[in-house]
Order: sequence, then structure tokens, then C-alpha cells
Amino acid sequence: MTSNLGPMYTGFWGDFLRRVNRRFPGWTRRSPTSKAFIYLPSGRGHCYYTVSFPEGDRFAVGFEILADDYATSNAAFDQLVKERDRIERKLGRVVWDEDTKRVRKAHRIQKRIKGSIYSC
Repeated sequence: MTSNLGPMYTGFWGDFLRRVNRRFPGWTRRSPTSKAFIYLPSGRGHCYYTVSFPEGDRFAVGFEILADDYATSNAAFDQLVKERDRIERKLGRVVWDEDTKRVRKAHRIQKRIKGSIYSC
């Protein structure tokens, strides 16, 4: 079933990226993908904005730290966690992908809302 969604994702991301590029010319040269997620530049090394369809009838916008090493990733995420109250005051409930063992190179936060590729 997932393979059947590829063309739907490609069409959605194509429309999405055209809108992004009209509103923010030059921000990204990203091409549409057949995957359920897309990364966009944040202007900070190792950090990306994410837009995705994580599971079921959910749509998510997030911020991901994806560094080459654990120390950089953990330090950047620690800075983000320091802003947790301010972020949640602005966005409401946010899913924090915290790895308590701190053994991953990637960390993310996501704002999830109801929606799916089928409703686009």
C-alpha cells in the first residue's frame, strides 16, 4: 500500500514546494519526493525544518537536529529544550523526541495535527 502513495506524495510536495518558493524565493531548491516527509533548510548547520505525514491521519511540522556526531546533536537539542516553555506557549502541545540515553545523532520536535495525504 505504501508504494501506491508515492505519486500522491510527489504531487503534494510539488505543490507545497511551489508555494514555498513563491512565498520565500530562493529559500530551497528541494525537489518533490515520493516519501512521506521532506526536509527544508533552517539556516543553521545540522538543523532542518521537517514536514511529514508520520502515521495514520496525522500531519506534522517539526524541527530536526541531525548532526554528524552525538555531542553536537545533544548540545543543540539541550539548547532547544531550554526554550521548551516558550515553544509550547506559541505552538501548544508539541511532541518532543527525547532519547533519554542520548545515543542517537538525531533529535526532533513536532507539532502534529489531524490530516493525511488523502485529505490533501
